[in-house]
Formats: sequence, structure tokens, C-alpha cells
Amino acid sequence: MRPIHLTMCAFGPYAGTTEIDFSELGRNGVYLVTGDTGAGKTTIFDAIAYALFGKASGEDRDAKTLRSDFAAPTLEASVKLEFEYRGRVYAVSRRPAQERESRRGKGMTQVNADATLTMPDGSVVTGPKSVSNAIVGILGINREQFARIVMIAQGDFRKLLSAKTDERRDIFRRIFGTERYQAFQESLAARKRALDSEHKALVEELKLHAKAVHIDEGTDEADELHRRIEADTLQAEWLRVMLQEATQRDAALLEASDLRLAEAEAESRDVERAEKERERAQKLQSDIGLERSKKQALEEALEEARRALDAASESLGRRDALASEVAVEENALDSYDALEAARAQAAEAEALMRSADARLSKLAAHEAAAAQKKEQASDTIAELANADETYAQASIARSEAEARFDTTDRYRNAWNEAAALGRSAREAQAKAEQEEKASCEAEERRCAEEQAIKDGDALCAALAAAPEQAARHEAETKRLTDLIERIEGSRASERAAAQASVAAQAKAREAVATYTALKERLDRAERDWSSANAAYLDDQAGVLAATLVPGSPCPVCGSTEHPRPAEAGASAPSEGEVERLRRTWNAAADKTAAASAEAAAARGAAEERERAHRDIVEAHGSAESLQAQAEEAAANLRNVERDLAEAREDARKLGEARKGVERARRRREEAEAAARAALSQAADARAEAVRLDKTAKAAFESIPYESKDALADAYRAAKDSVAAADEHVQTAERNRNRLAEARKLEREAAKAADTARAQVVEAERERASAHARLERARGEVEYLAKRLKHAGKAEAVASIEALRGRIKAIDDAHERARAAVEKHEGDLAVAKGRIETLERSLADTPKHDAEALEARAAHASARLAAERQANAGLRARKEANGRELKQVERIAERVGAFDERYGEIAALAETANGQMSGKDKVAFETYVQSMHFDRMIESANRRLRAMTDGRYELVRRSVAANRSVQSGLDLNVRDNYTGKERGAESLSGGESFKASLALALGLSDIAQSHAGGIKLDTMFIDEGFGSLDRQSLQLAIKTLTELSGGDKLIGIISHVDDLKEAIDRKIVVSRGRNGSTLRIEA
Repeated sequence: MRPIHLTMCAFGPYAGTTEIDFSELGRNGVYLVTGDTGAGKTTIFDAIAYALFGKASGEDRDAKTLRSDFAAPTLEASVKLEFEYRGRVYAVSRRPAQERESRRGKGMTQVNADATLTMPDGSVVTGPKSVSNAIVGILGINREQFARIVMIAQGDFRKLLSAKTDERRDIFRRIFGTERYQAFQESLAARKRALDSEHKALVEELKLHAKAVHIDEGTDEADELHRRIEADTLQAEWLRVMLQEATQRDAALLEASDLRLAEAEAESRDVERAEKERERAQKLQSDIGLERSKKQALEEALEEARRALDAASESLGRRDALASEVAVEENALDSYDALEAARAQAAEAEALMRSADARLSKLAAHEAAAAQKKEQASDTIAELANADETYAQASIARSEAEARFDTTDRYRNAWNEAAALGRSAREAQAKAEQEEKASCEAEERRCAEEQAIKDGDALCAALAAAPEQAARHEAETKRLTDLIERIEGSRASERAAAQASVAAQAKAREAVATYTALKERLDRAERDWSSANAAYLDDQAGVLAATLVPGSPCPVCGSTEHPRPAEAGASAPSEGEVERLRRTWNAAADKTAAASAEAAAARGAAEERERAHRDIVEAHGSAESLQAQAEEAAANLRNVERDLAEAREDARKLGEARKGVERARRRREEAEAAARAALSQAADARAEAVRLDKTAKAAFESIPYESKDALADAYRAAKDSVAAADEHVQTAERNRNRLAEARKLEREAAKAADTARAQVVEAERERASAHARLERARGEVEYLAKRLKHAGKAEAVASIEALRGRIKAIDDAHERARAAVEKHEGDLAVAKGRIETLERSLADTPKHDAEALEARAAHASARLAAERQANAGLRARKEANGRELKQVERIAERVGAFDERYGEIAALAETANGQMSGKDKVAFETYVQSMHFDRMIESANRRLRAMTDGRYELVRRSVAANRSVQSGLDLNVRDNYTGKERGAESLSGGESFKASLALALGLSDIAQSHAGGIKLDTMFIDEGFGSLDRQSLQLAIKTLTELSGGDKLIGIISHVDDLKEAIDRKIVVSRGRNGSTLRIEA
């Protein structure tokens, strides 16, 4: 990159427009920028950096403060730079955001930042962000790399020389792009932290299960377990072995307890069997008494049933009389059917009589009407006897009138056609004149469209670049939109991770609290059961002691002497209460174990959520950082969208302009065609007017009437004659039609009268037949009604059903009485059999002494309860420890797999992050950067040896001075006069400047090589030469001159007088009351 021409307007201390033509300084060598302090020397390089990247050269210069305080109130600050890169010339201009006085009226106007970049092919990139991105794409470096490689600003000289490893690592990361190595280190460190959290969770989970172990207090194992938990030295394998041994011991004890429990249960079953036999004998005696009472009640009921049967048998005589009555009634049922049939026939005959009377009356009326119609038709026929002759005469007169009318109508139509031809001739003449006028108007439109085409072409040329600008702005908009979406996604992930972490921590606290409460409840349940069990066993010993007899062996120890038998307590718990407490203890143990696992899992999940949140923050930044990034991206997006809207509006205008030009061309062609067509149609219309006028005159001469009025009078007279003749014809035709209709009616009326007379005779015959049938049916009904008891069959059926009901009631009463006797006799026989069976069972049942049996039962119950309690305690402890053993074995397997993973990841993470114990702390990224650093030192030493006459060389420190901090990029200087090395920060001012300059030049060489072979033909160095003596100054200039000897131009900012004498080419900056000015001396 080589600057060609720089223009500054109202920029920094330069009030107006200040231009620098760098071509006057040549293409290589060294030139000086000199002048008073604060005059604006560094501002020249600020302008170059701002034009390229939108930022000044120094970190403490804000683009918003670049506007000159000396500038006119209405003048806008701006910078334009023309530069060359790889033989191609580019022009970039920028305007910072600023306030200036309004050019219209009063007040201040806010001016937004803007930038344009003109490419070698003439295309233009617009917008600050788009231009900055395009510059980075052209040069291959960003602003920070530019500052390190091309422009060494004030204060940056000694940064690299005196920086520590951490500082150099950040600088080299930006220049050499080693972020991926840093990310690799952080990834390994994150994985190691995750494994540390996982290990901590495993230890906590193991402690929870260890605390849930049931083991006798006061034993060596219990003491060792407590010691290891408190000392945090608990190991899964040790706990697993201890639990296995405890479980095996409890298994052996439980086996012996099971044998004793079986013996006690057998003894208890013998006692229960004897008690059941004694209870059975008592129940048999009670049942015998109850059965005897039932037998006496059954005998009394049998006597009562026999008396009821005798009474029912006496009622059977009345049943036969009722049955005879039913038979008589049933024999008469057919006669009731005949009665109903006779009544139906009488009703049907009566209906036929009524129908015949109605039909006879109707037919007589029809006969009279037909006679009347025949008489009326005969009168009409006599009246219209001449109708046919009158119609023929009227038709002849109408034909003659129509012939006269047709003739006058033809003359009238011919007159109208001739008049129409005259009108058409006049219309054709008018059309010819109209088409001539239209031709003139079309020519005017053609001229107007021709001018519109010229204007549209000019507008299209002015807006030709709009689509490309819109496309660039759209691409930038999409990029910023995608960036905002990624930032918002990161923010959402960070918020979700933070919320998940808080929720998981709350859940973990809740789970631990739950476990603590359940553990306390478990301990309390265990104490309650232990104390209750002990009290119960003590009480059982007292119960057992009460059954001891001197000289008889004790059922527990076998001794025949009982010097101090135990006494039963008054408030000892029952066996059921002890069993309930044991179940409560077991349930509490299960819940505590589950809560322990849940608490461990919850704590692990909480740490995992917290670790995930940290990873997101490390990967994407904090919520505040993401908020700032989002706001910056949103602001940039608004600016680009504004530019995009403007470009789209221009593109829309361009499209409309192009369409307008195309429409104007079409309208121009249409106007030309219309003009030609109008002229042609005007000529045709004039010729048609002449032809039509001749035809109209010939037509008028062929009509035999002098005027249109005479023709109209003849036409009206002929028309009236036709109307009158037509009316006479219509009247005659109506009369003829009436005559034909009357003759037809006369014939139809005669026929109807004959038909009606025959129908009246037939109706009278049918009425006589229906009357005879009615009289016969009425006689049959009267005969049958006198012979029958009931009015109808329904009443007869009802009477029969009533008689049958009385018979059934007698039969049912007799049957119930008989069945009751049989039932009571059977029940009595069964009762006698049960009494005999019970008496035999009582005789076969063994007899037991009540007091002896009670003593045996007390002894067996006490022994069984004691054995059950002891067995339940052993079983509960074995099961609880078995559950814990399974959990511990699972944890032991996880610990084994975890140790393999942790050893590998921990070693990699410590090595990559430079955290190996007892070794220098050199991180992987630092190691990669050290290779670039060595090349940079080698390049720097070529200049430093020249500037120090071979005395000093820079050396990368091979051994860390302090192994507690990061190292690998620390810098020493070797004094070849003494052969010793010391820290580079120990150099004096002049030596420090030369070493810093050499290191900066070395960095520029290596950075250009690393940045993909970028070509930078310019370097700027700002101050630092004032600390050199004359000889060192000459050596430094010689070094820089040799560096620029090929095709590189180096600018130096300094106010040192010796440099003014040593360097011929200069940019001299002068400070004045109205701002600074400059001139070139070459």
C-alpha cells in the first residue's frame, strides 16, 4: 500500500482544505515530517488511518473529535485518500459524525458518518462499514495489524520491548491469528474443570452413601468409617470391601436367627392348634343347643301347616261349580261373532243407501243442465247463419288495401335511404376534417415523447450505479442481521444457561435439605425402634419367666434352676408396635437412600449447569458484553438500512425511469403511426363523401312524389285503409268461429243428456237393492241379541276370565298349604340329622385344660416375638447395607472409568495451559507464538546490530525467572561486549529506542509474511529519535534507508534538528492562530 494523494478538510488542527501529494516525495527512501509540537504532524497519519479504517492511528484518538476547532461553522470535516496497491489505484473518502452550523437558518445540524470507496474499475462502495470491510479485503489486514505493521504510533515503540509474556501473547494473537490455539487450551481446561466437578460429585455421593451405612457403633469398623469421612479420605473400594464383609457377617447371623425363628414358630403353631381344638369343642356345644331350639320351632310350624291344608281341601267343592259355568260361557262365544257380523252388514247396507240417494240427486241435476245447454246452442246457430259469406268478402277488401299500402311504403323507404346517403356524405366530410386534426395532434405527441426519451436517458445515466449499491447494502444488511441473530442467540443461550444454573442450584439445595431432614428422621426412627425393641425383649423375658417351674428346664437356656427370673414391665410396647417401628425405620432408610442419590445427582447437575454457563460466557462473552455487541450491531444495521433504503429508492427510480423511457418510445411510435393513419383516413373520407352525395341525388329523382309531405299523406291514407279492412276481417272471423263453436256445443249437450238419463235409471236400481239388504241385516241382529247373556263378545270374555281367576285362587291356596307341610317335614328331618352330627363331632374332639394351655401360649408367644424382633433387625440391617453396597459398587465402577479419563485430560490440560508442576509455565499458544517471535527477533537483530555497531542482540529468554507466572515470550538483550544477558527493560533510553525500532521493524517483516504475502510499500514512525546521540541517529537513519532501498517509502515524525539536516525530503508543518498549514520540501 502506497499513499498517492491525501486531502484533509476541517480535520484536526487544519482549518480548511489541506492536500499532500506524496508522489513529490518519491517512491522509496526516507522523508521527515517536522514542525512545532502540537502543530499536527501526527494528524497526517491519523488522517491516513481514518480514511482507511475509520479510526485514527493512536488508541487515544476518537473519530468523533477529529473535526477542527478552527474550521468555519458550516464546513464539514472529511478526509480523502488516493492510494496504490499492487499497481491498482483506489480512492477512499470518509466523513466522521459531527455537528455543524445549519446552512439554512439558525441552529446546529447533526451530520452522520459516511464513507465511499472508488474501485479501479470505477465501481463505488458506500457506507462506513462496507468501506472498512472492503479495505480489509483489499489490504489483507485490519486496523490493529496496520498499526503494528505499517504505522508505529507514539508510545507503541516500547510496548513490545518491555511487555511481559501475557501482554505479548495478546499482541501476537491479533497479529498471527493464534486464537484457535487459545481456544484449544481453554477447551482442555474446561474439560478438566468438568471432570473436577464430576469427581467432586462422586465423592459427595460416596459420602452420602457412607453415612447411610448401618454398623454397630463402638466397633473398629465404625470408628474407621467416621474417621475417613471426617478426614475426606474415603475411598470407594475400601467402603465396598467393608460393606461386603459386614453383609457376609449379617448373612451368617441371619441364617442362625432363621433356625431359631422356625423352632419358635413350630411351637407357636402347636399351641394355636390346641387352642383351636378347645374353641371347637365349646362351639359344638353351643351349636347343639341352638339346633335343638330350632327343632322345637319346626315341630310347632308343621302342626300349623297341616291345619291350613285341611281348610284348603274343603274349598275344592266350590271349584267344580265354577268350572261348569266357564264351559257354558265358552260354548256361547261363537254366537257373539255372528252377532258382530250381522251388525257390520247392517251398517254397510245403511251406508250404501245413503250413497245411492246422493248419486241419484247429482245425476238428475246433470240431466237438466245438459238440456239447457242444447237449447242455448240452437239459438246461436240460428243467429249466425250468414257468417261464412261475410268473412270471404272482408278478406278480399283487405288484400286490395294491403297492395296499395306496400307501394307507398316502398317509395317512403327509398326517400329515407336517399336522405341517409346525404347525411353519410356530410358525416364523411366531417370525419375527413377530424382525421386531419388528429394527425396534427399525433405529431405534437411524437415531439413530446421524443423529449421525454432524452430526459429519461439522462436520469438513467445518473442512477446507473444504484442497483449495485443496493446489492452491496443488502449484503451488508444480511451480514449484520445474521450477526445480530447470532448475538441474540448467544444472549438467549447465556440467559437460559444462567437461569438453568440458578434453578439447578436451588434444586440442589432443596435436595440436600430433603436428604438432611430424611437422615435426621432415619436416625430418630432407628433410635425409636432400638429402644422399643429392647423394651419389648425385656418384657418378653418377664413373660417367659412367669412360666418357669422350679426343677423344669428353661426353654431358652435349658437350666433347671431359676435364681433371678425377670419381671414383666407395665409399659412395655406390644409386638405390633415394635413391628410398626421397624417398618417405619426401613421405609425411612429407603427414602434416605433415594434422597441421597437425588442430592448427589442434583449437586452434580447444578455444577454442570454452572460450568455450562461459564463455558458460554467464556465462548461468547458476558451478558453486558453481548448487550454492548448487540447495541453496536443494531446501530450499524440502522445506518446500513438507511443507506439501503436510499439505494433502493434510487434503484426504484432507475427502474421507473427505464420503464418510462420504454413507454415513451412506444408512445412515440404509436404517435407516428397514428399521424400516418389519420392522414390516410382523411383522404378516404373525402372520396366517400363525393360518392355518397351523387348516389343520394339519383335516388330522389326516381320517386313519383314532389315532396316528402305528399309522400307522407299518401302513406297515411293507405295505412288507414289497411287498418279498416283488417278490422272488418277480424269481426267476420269472430262470428264464423262462434257459429262453429255453437254447432259443437249442440252436439255435446245432446250426448250428455242421453248419458245422464241412463245413469239415473241405474242409480234408482242400486238404491232398491241396498234397501232390501238393510232390512235383512236388521232382522238377524235382533234375533241373536235376544238369545245371548252379554251385550258383546268382549263382555263375555271378561266374565270367563273372572271365573277362571276364582278357580286358580282355590287351586293356589291348596297347593301352598300342601307345600308348606312338605317343607316343614323336610326341615325337621334335617334338624334332627344336624343334632346327631354335632353330638358325634363333640365326642371325637380332644379335651384340653384351660390353665395349662394358657401358660403354654404365653411362653410360645414371648419366644416367637423375641426371635422375630431379632431376625427383623438383622434382616433390615443386611438389606439396608446391601442397598448401599450396590450403590457403592456402581460408584466404584464410575470412579475407575473416571480415573482413566481424568489422568489423560488433566495431563493434556496442564501441559497445554502451562501449568505443569516444577516446570516453566509455557502454554501451547505461547509455544506456537514463540516460533514467530524467534523469526521476528532474528529479523530485528539484523537492524539492531547495524544500529549498535554489533554490540547488542535480542534473545528470547529460555528459562523463566519466576515459575509461578506464564513465560515463553519474555525478552532479554545480550551485550556482546560483556557476553552477558539481561532483561530488555534494563536498556537505557537511546538503546531502548533502537531495540524497540528494530523489534518493530522485525514485527513488520514477519507480520507481512504471515498475512498471506501482503504488500506494504509504506511505513510511518512517530517520534522516539530524540533520545539518540548523533552517531546512533546516523546508524538508525542508515538502517531505515537500507530498509527502503527497494521500493518502500518510510515517513518519520520528529522535531529533532539533526534529522532535519540528515533528511532532505520533508513535510514541514506550521502552527498558526487560524490553524495549521504544511508544505513539502523535496
